[in-house]
Amino acid sequence: MVSKIAIILILGFLLAEARFRSEKEQDDRKWELEINEDGNPEFKKEAIKIHRNSRHKHSKTRRGLIRLNQKDNEEWEAFKHLHNRKFHSIDTENKRLMNFLKAKEFVQKHNEAYELGDISFKVEINSFSDLSHDEFEPFTGYKQSPQLNSKNSVFSWNPPVNATIYGSIDWSHYGYVTPVKYQGRCGSCYAFSAVGALEGQYKRLTGKLISLSEQNIVDCSRTYGNGGCKSGWFTTAFQYIKDNGGIDTAETYPYMGKEQQCISRQRNSGVKVTGYVNLPYGNEEQLKIAVATQGPISIAIHACELTFRGYKTGVYYEKGCSSNMIDHAMVAVGYGTDPKHGDYWLLKNSWGTSWGEQGYIRMTRNRNNNCGIASYASFPLIH
Repeated sequence: MVSKIAIILILGFLLAEARFRSEKEQDDRKWELEINEDGNPEFKKEAIKIHRNSRHKHSKTRRGLIRLNQKDNEEWEAFKHLHNRKFHSIDTENKRLMNFLKAKEFVQKHNEAYELGDISFKVEINSFSDLSHDEFEPFTGYKQSPQLNSKNSVFSWNPPVNATIYGSIDWSHYGYVTPVKYQGRCGSCYAFSAVGALEGQYKRLTGKLISLSEQNIVDCSRTYGNGGCKSGWFTTAFQYIKDNGGIDTAETYPYMGKEQQCISRQRNSGVKVTGYVNLPYGNEEQLKIAVATQGPISIAIHACELTFRGYKTGVYYEKGCSSNMIDHAMVAVGYGTDPKHGDYWLLKNSWGTSWGEQGYIRMTRNRNNNCGIASYASFPLIH
């Protein structure tokens, strides 16, 4: 028979082991989500007790999800509901949440600087705030440099002589611009830029504003070197439209946000192109003259900074962006001068009306071709 002493020793050992396991498991669950010196979120083992009111000190739940304080949790749940976020794994949600928390802190610090007058524009949490750089990339879609095509129909830029150049202009006020569109998770900004310029030129020629088909360009200009939903050039789109004998209207060839088989029909062509004009590289004054005298112009910029993704209002200036690393195409529909923040370009984006100033952005003008605003600018010639 086992002695009472032996039984007591065995029970004591089992209790001690259970307590050790419990403490170990509890310790393994305690993690902190912090923003490091480089501005990136990362997990760290908890060194001190987690404070309820601390901004970025969160622990992990038993399921592995990051445990948030009440304010962060409410904002994250509201964000997921607003943008219809549904995650298929805990790891994916944690990664997106880390991006969201990073964006949240960035927005707060940036807007504090705006209120102090140190920055000329505000940013906000929007539908891009939980995306990584790679996840955001499909929302752009302009290739680095124009492709040379043996069949190209490029014409030299000859500024109009004695033309009136107004101090400001907004072609949307004159019926040259269709409502803001949404490209979705398809790198087709080049198609939206080309179509925006074409719509303006057609209005200038005929007095009629017609919404034209971006999907036509996405599906049918791939044989010219464009990548469908994987980026392209607006000049190549102009060349395709010229050779095709026109472009479909949006009504006859609606946008689907994905690549499809080309189904362009000549009878539905809304606009015929004879060629296109490339403006001088990096010359903002010539871009101004072109916008003033020709109407909306296709342009491309460097847009992958967090400040651009989160732009809300104001005159955008980003010292960290490049005038050469171009990745996103838009339409220059005007220019003007803000009494507080100076000269700006008015650009129509293709990210819907919830982004920026109802889908538009005012970008700084006459500040050394900031973000490459005048590096690649073109407009089509039509008849």
